[in-house]
Amino acid sequence: MLAEYGGRCQCEGGCDITNPGFLAVDHIFDDGKQHRKDCKLTNPVRLAKWLKDRGWPKDRFRLLCHNCNQGREWYG
Repeated sequence: MLAEYGGRCQCEGGCDITNPGFLAVDHIFDDGKQHRKDCKLTNPVRLAKWLKDRGWPKDRFRLLCHNCNQGREWYG
């Protein structure tokens, strides 16, 4: 999954984090909560399988480090 999504944080600020322990899948359009609910994705393993089964879609998903992911959530 990490390789399919570039293996590094894809934030606009260019933090360039590559440590897998700090990376997470981001829902680009901020619809993650609803997406996980609609698709019954109750844990990260199910999300990874869902993404893999659909060919790693990049139009709605990307990798962000946890800092950038939370920064988007808190500050937009």
